[in-house]
Order: sequence, then structure tokens, then C-alpha cells
Amino acid sequence: MLRDFRALNLLILTFSAVYVIAIGLFTISLLNCRPQKTHQTTECRNLIQGYRFRARKNYLSPHRARIRPNSRLAFVFGIENAFTTTDEEYATHFARNARHLINLKAQVWERLAKRLQSSANELISTAHRLHLAGVVQSLSLRIILTTLLNAELDTLPDTDKHMVSLAQAINRAWVSSKNDVDLIEFAHNPDLQAPLSALFPTFERTNPRDNPLCWILPGFEISWRINLRMVPELLLNTGQAHPDWTVTMIAFAENPTKTQFEAPGADDISAKDLVAGGLRLYPPTKRIYRAFEWEENGARHSETFAADVEACHLSVESGDKMR
Repeated sequence: MLRDFRALNLLILTFSAVYVIAIGLFTISLLNCRPQKTHQTTECRNLIQGYRFRARKNYLSPHRARIRPNSRLAFVFGIENAFTTTDEEYATHFARNARHLINLKAQVWERLAKRLQSSANELISTAHRLHLAGVVQSLSLRIILTTLLNAELDTLPDTDKHMVSLAQAINRAWVSSKNDVDLIEFAHNPDLQAPLSALFPTFERTNPRDNPLCWILPGFEISWRINLRMVPELLLNTGQAHPDWTVTMIAFAENPTKTQFEAPGADDISAKDLVAGGLRLYPPTKRIYRAFEWEENGARHSETFAADVEACHLSVESGDKMR
């Protein structure tokens, strides 16, 4: 069981680096109010584009429509990135840089896979009791730090301890940011600042563009959740009736190449199919928000609407072989 778990941790983190980080970087948004929702496919697509929704023409630019619902991100995490900045030129630069960082070569993926395997083994072998969420959070954060920030984690003392603390602090801040009662500004949140400074000793807290959370938050806060859901899905739930799915995923973990990723296994199911099924069942971003301003009956109106991606995924025939 533990052997399979180590391999699955590796494989899930590997495919999440390919898919979930990319999706997280370009679709993340944060709840700013209680908006109207839609799960109709066409409406969701129109809403995400940000130009028009239900006969309302948006006076905001697509960029402004996207960043306004994310205003609390800047306050809670002290960041300025493509999802919070009003500077569209900087947002474009950030997105371009992100695409470059996640476009890793095959040999880099292989080295990363081996390092994650080693880290998973260390975490499991030294634990008296296995806390699955903690292991997944630590490994998910490690892949974000090494791919997007090129962090030299092995040269720092107590790295795993600080990563667990940072993961927990991010999760607490993320949850608290969804209401006005528990909102804590980044400048006054030592629980978040301390592990971040331990992992990035040269971090300058006064410059939100240099905050490592600009890169950590979009990938980590979304990726660890789907990683956590996919482990029991493959080992304990649907995967129990399809044990060859685990074999297929472990094969990809041991050989993380595009060819292996797309190679069909038993039941004509590939690792790519399993990833697509996981993302459909557990979309990294459940809802995508857009702010709208429009005129109606001579009056100016402003509201935030939500595209319910999760409901949309579960209500349409997506061609998912795992359905």
C-alpha cells in the first residue's frame, strides 16, 4: 500500500505540474461577494470572456473584469500579479513568464520526478502516522517552489517543516479571505510571513511584485486539493474496480514522457484520460468570477457573476472515458 502511495504521489504531482499549475495560473479567482451563478455551458464561456453576459454589455475591459473579484488577494497575501494588478502590461508580462516557466523539457521532468519520489519516501519513512493531506501539501508546494521559483530547498535548514507551516498558513488565509470577519492583512500576519521568510531569506516584504506568493498561490492552493482527491479516487474509490488504472499511472510516474502520458493501458485508458477525468470531477477552479458594469434604464449597475465550472463539468457529456 505504501509503495503504491509513493508512486501515486509522484504521478499525481507530475501531472498536476503539467495541467493544474497551468490551469491555476490562468483561471484563479477569489470570491468577493455572493454573485449570481450560471452552469450553462454557453453562458459560462461568454461570462469568462468578460464582454457580455445575459444581454448585458460589460463596460469594463476583460482584464478589469477579471481582477476586480480578486481584490482581496492583494490584501490578504500582499501580492501583485496577473490576477490583481491594474497594470495590463505587467499582467501580460507575468502570464508570458509563467508559460515559459512551466514549459519544462523532458529531462527536467525526469529529474523532478525522481526528486519528488525521494521526498515522498523521506516523508513516509520518518512518520509514525501518515497524515495524507500534509504529505500532499508538502509535495505540491515543493513542485511549485522548484518549477516556478527555482528554489534551492536542499540548502535550507528544516525545509519540510517550513513548507508544512507555509502550506497551512496559506490555507488558513485563503479560507479567511472569503469573509470580512476573519480578514487579516498580509503585513499583520506573522504566521504567513515567518515560513515564507524562512524559505526565501532575501524576500523583500515591501514589494508586492517580488512576493513569492505571486507564484506560489495560483499553483499550490488549487493543485494540492485535486492531488489529495485523486489519491483515494484511484486507490479506494473508482480505482478499486479498475486496478489497471493504478498500473497505468505508476508507469507514467516512472517514465514521465509525453509518449507514456498518452499511451493507452488496460481498457484503452491512458494516464492522459485519467488526468482529464480527475480534472472534470474535481476542477481546480470550481467557479470563475467576472465583474460587470452596464447601463440599464439610464442607471449604472455593477455586479459580479460566477461561471460554475464544477456544475458545468458534471452536467455535460464531455467525452470523458471515465464517466
